[in-house]
Amino acid sequence: MQFGICAKVERCGELRAAGADFVEENVQGLLEGTVEDQNWKGMEKIGKAPLPMPVANSLVPGNLKIVGPMVNFNRLQTYMARVVDRAAQTGMKILVFGSGGA
Repeated sequence: MQFGICAKVERCGELRAAGADFVEENVQGLLEGTVEDQNWKGMEKIGKAPLPMPVANSLVPGNLKIVGPMVNFNRLQTYMARVVDRAAQTGMKILVFGSGGA
């Protein structure tokens, strides 16, 4: 069994010392699907982390609707393509939906 904690990548050192095996980051904080590629710094953050991040939570931000009259499918498709590509770059295998506001 592995022990993971939902936290920011910057806390990996102290979480490793506490016995965590991995960190579950937030998609908005690490993969940043609304940020253009040239401004994304996620790989730099991961490169400094002493723990793996095989999973990220809160897949879709609340202001990017996935149902209802406010859905913008083009924006949603661009966002999801960017997030999935970045997750693949980082080696993440799991993206947790948990996006009630969306």
